[in-house]
Amino acid sequence: MVRVNEDLRQEVGFAANEALQTYGGDPLMRRSGPSGMNQVELVAIIDREQRRLAALNSSIDKTQSTLVDVKLREGSEIIRLGKTKKMAQYVTMLENRLQRSLLKHNAMHAANSSLKQVQEQMRRDISFADTLQVGINQQLKTVQDQICKRAATFDEIVAHNERSRETLTVLHRSSEQWHSTFNSDWGALSQLINDQSDDFPTPIDPIQNQERLQMLLYDPELVSLRQQSGFALEEMAEKTAIVTKYNRLEQYKRTESVLRGATGIDNIDGLVNVFIDQVDFLFIHSPLQSIDHWFIVILELFLETLSNWERVFAFRTGSCSENDR
Repeated sequence: MVRVNEDLRQEVGFAANEALQTYGGDPLMRRSGPSGMNQVELVAIIDREQRRLAALNSSIDKTQSTLVDVKLREGSEIIRLGKTKKMAQYVTMLENRLQRSLLKHNAMHAANSSLKQVQEQMRRDISFADTLQVGINQQLKTVQDQICKRAATFDEIVAHNERSRETLTVLHRSSEQWHSTFNSDWGALSQLINDQSDDFPTPIDPIQNQERLQMLLYDPELVSLRQQSGFALEEMAEKTAIVTKYNRLEQYKRTESVLRGATGIDNIDGLVNVFIDQVDFLFIHSPLQSIDHWFIVILELFLETLSNWERVFAFRTGSCSENDR
């Protein structure tokens, strides 16, 4: 565009110089014009050409101004286009970043939804666990109360067992003394029977047997002797019952030890108490019942012995006659 303007200027300059040389030179040149113009016409032509040249220069200036504006606009457009490209790149970068952020947001939203579900499930589980814990605490309190009661009962049983053991020790010593005395008396009685076996008469008839039986039953010394024997047998029965109870308690202790070793349960007092409750009646009554039966049998044998060996007792009391001797 600049080159075109320069070419126009050169052409205008060439035309002006040519006109001046043709019409505005020396008089000889002016006179030798092709049409024989006068000076006024030449001046008018020059003036017209100058105005045309001025208009052309003005047009050139406008064109140059327009060209400058166009260049400025083109530069602005180039700059704006560069900025637009940069903005487009920046927008693309922002779009990519936004896409990545959107993906992260979607992933976080999904994780948040899953976390909310887990939290809700945990709330339900915690509520159920709290309810279960309340029930367990109530059951534990009940079990603790039962354990305390059974522990107190077991302590009483242990104390009673200790007292019973002390009593059994004393009774065992007394029983040993009684057995020693009984064995001594029984040995003496056996020796006496053996010594007097040759003096026994012929079998007694029923009438004499009845009379002698009455005498044996109502004789004060024999009655006293029977009472003493009965008391001794009763004492022996009581001692036997106590010994039986002591043996049962020892058996319970061994059973408790075996149960502790087999089950691995430290506090097994409840099981032992239930076992004691189940066998309590048999534990208390059955041994006594067998001892009473045994005591009656012993008494019958004793009376039968007294009846058969009448002379021995009569000889010892001094109530027999010389014939009986």
